[in-house]
Amino acid sequence: MHVFDLAAHEQTRVAAVLEALDDSVDPGAILEGERDAYTMLYSGLDAKQLAVYEQLVRAGVLPSHEGSMG
Repeated sequence: MHVFDLAAHEQTRVAAVLEALDDSVDPGAILEGERDAYTMLYSGLDAKQLAVYEQLVRAGVLPSHEGSMG
């Protein structure tokens, strides 16, 4: 049986990406843009869609972004 530590791999991948970026890249602005995009993607859901979204969050399929729904 093989075991892969994906968390460690992800940390290595992120570190390599950040090292490869030049000084003109603002990681904070990128994260803010991702948060804004997530908010836009899941805004305006009707009651049925919101119920499915919440079910997926509870199941761990989607991450919870408290306060970004509206």
